[in-house]
Amino acid sequence: MTKREKLAFIAGFFEGEGCIQITKQKTYPTLRVTIGNTDLGLLEFIKNNLRMGRICSRRPGKKSNFKVYGYLVTGPKAFVVLKKLLPFLKSKKEEAILGIKFQEQKSKGKGLYGGHCPIPKEIKVEREKVYWKMKALKSVRKIRIKGGELKN
Repeated sequence: MTKREKLAFIAGFFEGEGCIQITKQKTYPTLRVTIGNTDLGLLEFIKNNLRMGRICSRRPGKKSNFKVYGYLVTGPKAFVVLKKLLPFLKSKKEEAILGIKFQEQKSKGKGLYGGHCPIPKEIKVEREKVYWKMKALKSVRKIRIKGGELKN
């Protein structure tokens, strides 16, 4: 398989099993890309080909006896993963673009607002807007899926 074919495969798998989130950890919103599955080998293939991220395991749920694994990448590395997968995404494309935009905004202030320096209000407001836009996108996707048809 060529590198492009591998990325296309990973993107297709990510469309079905993956998730793009902007989570609020303490007071700092963070970009997260995750993929959950019971096939550890497949997640290792993804990690090795994207050359970043980590894999963790979760206990089986009440309704399953299968061990579940999760591929996780956050922050600037999640940005890189989304940039690699973006050309191949369909249903998660809008979320990926929003995640990329969020991380670009966050990276702009890195040198200026790192450490204990306060982040200017206008930067905080922009980050908050992207956070809520991502939440709204996810709500619309759930409604479309529940309706039995995903139109993207």
